[in-house]
Amino acid sequence: MIDVKNGKRDHVNWKGPLILLMVITAVSLALNVYLFSTYNLAFFLNSFSSIIGLIAVGALWAVIAVINIISTIIARRKNLPKTLHNPKAIWLFSGVLAGVMLFFFLWFVPIGQKIAYAVTLNDAVNAMEDTPKNEDISLVLVRSEDSCLNIRNCDKKYNNVFYVRSNLDGTKEVQVKIRAANKNQEELKVIDSEIMKLDSGEMKMVETEETSDSKDVWGKYSFTTEKRVFYYQYNYRYRDPS
Repeated sequence: MIDVKNGKRDHVNWKGPLILLMVITAVSLALNVYLFSTYNLAFFLNSFSSIIGLIAVGALWAVIAVINIISTIIARRKNLPKTLHNPKAIWLFSGVLAGVMLFFFLWFVPIGQKIAYAVTLNDAVNAMEDTPKNEDISLVLVRSEDSCLNIRNCDKKYNNVFYVRSNLDGTKEVQVKIRAANKNQEELKVIDSEIMKLDSGEMKMVETEETSDSKDVWGKYSFTTEKRVFYYQYNYRYRDPS
């Protein structure tokens, strides 16, 4: 658009990008509808996650704004031409950039996380099918993954997701104690779960004191460890609801 205004281009080639955006948005909407109907996952982030996104994007926009203001003051004092510094163009660019990033964070990023959650849930169901049916309580490790995702200078931890299922008759309040170990069977952590209410045959993700209540369901995990979990043992206790 700036090149068109300056006479460097005849017109803006907006049809291709607009059509691509419409197609991607339509596909993402269809995915959201499927995930909502199949897994009962909300369309949008919760208020806490949305505020985090607003703060992150707002902070980036504020940095650009400060740089633009300082550059504008310097340019005016030195009488620099707008070809070197055009503050209006920077305001337009920063506003569009912030809007695109916010849309990406609030809409597209959660879709990827929801798909990963759906895969994890299906893996949990498949893993549960291989557990003995004569046990009162079944527990499976579904995922133990690096939270840093190859980011440098990151305090590497592994997010571990466990699922538990009640094989008892009726509704029970269940608590499990998990001993997690690495590939050398060295103990990494021993942790108690929260007390969970489970119906007969119901399966839930194990929640502990490390499970965040502020995160959306697709972003939660049971607990973290310094190394990847390969082995685990567990004890359990249960009671009738009080």
